[in-house]
Amino acid sequence: EEEEEEEGEEEIHFGVGCDLCGSYPIKGERYQCLDCKEDANGCPLGFDLCGKCKEFDDKVGSNVTSANAFAAAGRFRFLQNHTREHRLVKIPFRESFLHRLKAANPQMSIEQILRIISIAGEEREEEEEEE
Repeated sequence: EEEEEEEGEEEIHFGVGCDLCGSYPIKGERYQCLDCKEDANGCPLGFDLCGKCKEFDDKVGSNVTSANAFAAAGRFRFLQNHTREHRLVKIPFRESFLHRLKAANPQMSIEQILRIISIAGEEREEEEEEE
């Protein structure tokens, strides 16, 4: 139970995943590259790391399993062009409407909350079409 309480207080960055370990959404600290804005097709993917991967990367430098080594080999989840020379900055946590809904309904999963929002939106659209 203690782990659940601690996890509930952890910052969750909905809609953003770590481009090194693949965790989604990022929980805890989030770092974003200032230099990776969009890919060759203009798709704004950017480049994000969770706090654990950033800390690991800082410790191991250019070790084979680090973000720096992945950057040198061009092996990220979405083929971003992140390089060792790029600047990573810590992104401050921002509470969203989804965070407030989760706090008000702790017994529900995020997936359940999103499904309810989707159903409510569909019902609203149907009502508007009937008018």
